[in-house]
Amino acid sequence: MSLLSRSNAVFLLCFLFLLSVAIPHSSVPTQVIDQSMSSGLARQVVSIVSLGPIVKTTLGLSVAQPIIQGWGGVTLDEAENGQLQPTLSRLNQSGYNGVRIGFSGSVTHCSSGELGSWSPDWFNQTIHLAQQYGLWVILDYHSYVDLVDSTCQAQWLLFWNSVLSVDWRYDRIVWEPINEPAGSVAVLSSAYQAWITLARGLGDKHWIAVENTISNDGCNFDPLSLVNCYPKVTDPLNQTFLSIHPYLFYDLWQSISSTYGVCSSSSSNPWGNGTAECVANVYNQGMLQASGKYQMPILDTEGGAVYYSCNNVCANPPDAVGTDDASYSITTLHFIQYLTNLMQSESMGWLWWEAGEGSCCGVLDTWGELLSFQPASPPTPQSQPPQCQCGPSTGSAFLGTPVFWLSIAGVAGLLAMVTTLLQKKGSKKNYSDRRRS
Repeated sequence: MSLLSRSNAVFLLCFLFLLSVAIPHSSVPTQVIDQSMSSGLARQVVSIVSLGPIVKTTLGLSVAQPIIQGWGGVTLDEAENGQLQPTLSRLNQSGYNGVRIGFSGSVTHCSSGELGSWSPDWFNQTIHLAQQYGLWVILDYHSYVDLVDSTCQAQWLLFWNSVLSVDWRYDRIVWEPINEPAGSVAVLSSAYQAWITLARGLGDKHWIAVENTISNDGCNFDPLSLVNCYPKVTDPLNQTFLSIHPYLFYDLWQSISSTYGVCSSSSSNPWGNGTAECVANVYNQGMLQASGKYQMPILDTEGGAVYYSCNNVCANPPDAVGTDDASYSITTLHFIQYLTNLMQSESMGWLWWEAGEGSCCGVLDTWGELLSFQPASPPTPQSQPPQCQCGPSTGSAFLGTPVFWLSIAGVAGLLAMVTTLLQKKGSKKNYSDRRRS
C-alpha cells in the first residue's frame, strides 16, 4: 500500500471517529420539525389526558367526554372592561376548568336583554384569555322565550348562523344556544334540532348544551318526568350535553303547589338537610337515567345555593345568610354540596351561579369559598419569563450552541495536526530515498 493510500485511510478513520464523538446521535434537529405539527400533537395529547370518560355513539364509535367544572354569570363585556382576566385567573388557580360567558341584548325582539349585548370582538378577546388558562368557554345566549315565537326563532337561527360561520380557532368552546327556554318538549326538540343541523352543516365541531324544560316551569319533579323533559335531538358528531339547572328555592318549596314533589314542605319533611338531600337525589336520578337513555353526557350549565326564585328576596328561610344574589342558606348550601359530590362521583359536569359581577353579586367570596370539589384537571401554571439556559444543551437540538462549534473546532484542529504529521513523515521518507539513490 502506498504512503498516500495509508494517509487517506488514517485521515478518514480519524475524521469518522472524531465526528462521532462531536455530534450527538440524532437524525433531525428539533428546530427543523414543523412547529404547527408539534403544537397540534401536543394539543391532542393534552386533550386525551385531561378528558374524562368515553361516550359511545350510535355508530359504534367513541368520543372523549370533557368533564367541565366552573362558574357562570360572567358577562361578555367583562373582556372589554378588564374584569374578565382576574376572574379567569382566579377560577384556574382554584382548580376550575370552565367559565360560562353570558349575553343576549337585542338579538331578537324576544330577547330578554340580560347580561349585556353580543360582540364578536369581545368573544375573541374572551377566547384569547381562556387559552392562557386552558379553560372551557360556554357561550350562554341568556334568553328565554325566543323559541316559542316563530319570527324570533328564525332571527335566533340567523344570529347563530353568523356566529357559527366564524372559525374561532379554539376547541374548548361549548355552545349554549339558549338559556332556560320556554316551550314544550316538542317545540324545544324541533328548535334545537334545527340549530344542531345548522351548526354541523357549517362544519362546526364544538360541543353543544341543550336544556331541560323544567328550567322554565315545564316539567314535574320526579326522575321519570325529568328524563322525558329533555329535548329529543340527534347530533351526527354525538357531542351534545344534556343540561338542567338544579336549585332548591325556599319560596317554591314552601308553596302549596308541591313544586318539589315528594320533597315539598310537609310536617314530615321540614326545611333542612333531609330536604336538601331529597331534592338533590331526584335531580341526580333524573340526570343519570336521561344520560343512559339518550346516550349523552351531563353538563349542568347553572345551579347554586341561592334560596329564592323571584327577582327580589321574597322569602327568607330561617337559616338564610345574606339577602342578595350572593346569598345562601345553610340548607341550600348543603343541597348544592351534596349534589356536587354525587355528580363528581358520576363524571358529570357543572357550572354554578355566579362568579361574575355582571348581574349583581359574585358568590366566590361567599358560599363559593365553602364549596369543596375534586378538580377534573390541574390548574394551568401562570406564565413565567423565559429562563436563562446557561448549561450545555443535550439531545438533538445542537445547532447554534457553543458546544457544537467548539466540537467542530476541535475536529478541525486534530485533523490539521494529523495532516501535518503525515506530510512531515512523507517528506522524511522522500529525502531518505533520494540519499539512498
